[in-house]
Amino acid sequence: MGEDMRTTALGIAAACVLALACSGGSGDQKDSGPIVPDAIEADLGTDPGEADPGVVEDPGVAEDPGVVADTAVEDEGQASDEGAVDPGTVEDVPADEGPTDVLTQRPDVDWESLPTLPVDKTFTTRYAAGVARVDVTPLTPINLSGYGFCMGDQKLCRQSAGVHDPMHATAVALADTQNGEVVVFVGVDSVGFFPYDADVMQAKVQTRMYQELGIYFQGERMIPSASHSHSSPDTTGLWGPLFGVTRDEAYIHLIRDGVVEAAVQAVSGLQDVSLVWAQTEMANRD
Repeated sequence: MGEDMRTTALGIAAACVLALACSGGSGDQKDSGPIVPDAIEADLGTDPGEADPGVVEDPGVAEDPGVVADTAVEDEGQASDEGAVDPGTVEDVPADEGPTDVLTQRPDVDWESLPTLPVDKTFTTRYAAGVARVDVTPLTPINLSGYGFCMGDQKLCRQSAGVHDPMHATAVALADTQNGEVVVFVGVDSVGFFPYDADVMQAKVQTRMYQELGIYFQGERMIPSASHSHSSPDTTGLWGPLFGVTRDEAYIHLIRDGVVEAAVQAVSGLQDVSLVWAQTEMANRD
């Protein structure tokens, strides 16, 4: 018991000595050491360079280079480039597409004043139909669309060596003779088209319908579609040697003109028809 009391007393004495050391002594005792100016007193001095850098030059608040640079660039862009077009958006638009592209221009006429059906036709049924087929077989050897990659060497490309079966653009025109609505579907033996190809064909078909039949046929009512045959000519440039060599533009013009010609022939050949449809059910197979 005596030993425990002695240990407790020594612990209390040590705590008191530590408290006096931390407080700098008694209340009436003055510190004789050098006086360290408070940070606020230093800020009020005549030389701002001696101010506490941690207070005046806080990089996270006043002089963060990232924040200042971002703000300056953003403000400058808003001031000088306001209304500018994003270059990424421009690159998505084909170079030859636009209001000045002659291939997609249409005659400036009063379309709404024109008839929508050939005026030399007399129909006695509610519906009329016309069909046409135009040959679009390439006239010279051409890269075929698929089954191989040339690796930049034209000798490795898969080219046509003749014609096994002729290729066609086949059109079907359907018309409602009461309200004058007309639509044309054209199927082509081809791997496919670019959207711009469709734009050109639709502009051409509207122009030719006006010039040759004197009617208003909205080009978008001609719907071209491809069979996606990989034994047909390459109409995209994906199966050629690449590296600056694109698709065969001479053949592109031939197939575009063939689609348009088939559509015009189908509309000019509209005649009375009776539409018949049927419906049945097929049992599911296990």
